[in-house]
Amino acid sequence: MSARILVVDDDDAIRDIVVTYLSQSGLSVERAESPETASQLVESTEFDVVITDKNMVTQKGETEGGLLLLSHIKRKAPTTEVILMTGYPTIDTAI
Repeated sequence: MSARILVVDDDDAIRDIVVTYLSQSGLSVERAESPETASQLVESTEFDVVITDKNMVTQKGETEGGLLLLSHIKRKAPTTEVILMTGYPTIDTAI
């Protein structure tokens, strides 16, 4: 059985690269372009892993939509692993 993975990024190019790579590896991959869309998918589908951008703007204007999505996933699907990625790495972000 293949792992079910959700890739979330508001940058189409980054999202497509990650999805293509994982799909070519034989994994079952779905995509979402926003934290809100990803939240809806998590409500209706069981994922083993969610890979999400940390810095996505939400519909409410919040700038760390990936962190908000992480909180939502851990409440609704606590066994789902979450990997946060960012193009703006800092020591504070890592901590």
